[in-house]
Amino acid sequence: MRKKIAIIGDRFMLPDAFREKIEKACGDNLDIRTLEAAWPDEPMEFGNAALGLDKVKEYFGDPDEVVDFIGDAEIFVTQLAPLSETMMRRLPALKLVAVSRGGPINIDMAAARAYGITVVNVPGRNASAVAEFTIGAILAETRLIRVGHEALRKGQWRGDLYRADRTGRELNEMTVGVIGYGNIGTKVVRLLRAFGCRILVTDPYVQLSAEDRNAGVELVALDELLSRSDVVTLH
Repeated sequence: MRKKIAIIGDRFMLPDAFREKIEKACGDNLDIRTLEAAWPDEPMEFGNAALGLDKVKEYFGDPDEVVDFIGDAEIFVTQLAPLSETMMRRLPALKLVAVSRGGPINIDMAAARAYGITVVNVPGRNASAVAEFTIGAILAETRLIRVGHEALRKGQWRGDLYRADRTGRELNEMTVGVIGYGNIGTKVVRLLRAFGCRILVTDPYVQLSAEDRNAGVELVALDELLSRSDVVTLH
């Protein structure tokens, strides 16, 4: 008997991408149905907006429509669709929920445990993207890219940004403090090393990797990091 899998993707995490990976890993002897939600072209619910969804947040989708779509599926794959206790009560066949985000906050985890539904998620899924965005934000501020861009859009030429007292220092002359050395923080450190800056890290729960220690990265207390850093990034 073929496993029944319901997939609700969206326009960022495409349902066909889920299907492709599942079939590659598990074969094609599966009964898969897919649905594409309109996020991010339409906004998600950030709070606990709907009655009966008090234990979920940052979700997209009408609960009744989600339940009708899942139906008799044993496995449900999604990024943003909500799954509350009242919804699980109507889905007796459901055994496994796979959520493609770092934290499954769109799922009522306590209810899932009570109903014997296994929930899996993807810690650190977007760590590389966030680390790259962090480097971009640091460069945009330290090299005055944002200021120059905003002026140019207004038709203004900011020649004063080339003054010696305005251009600032390059990253290889600066100290960057990284608060948090988890999935994202470690990747930020790895990218920063290429710029030749001095890097300080604070995290009470982990130690530096041998690679980072050998590259001169320092593990320090928070107060020291804040007092010595030109730039601070929090993860």
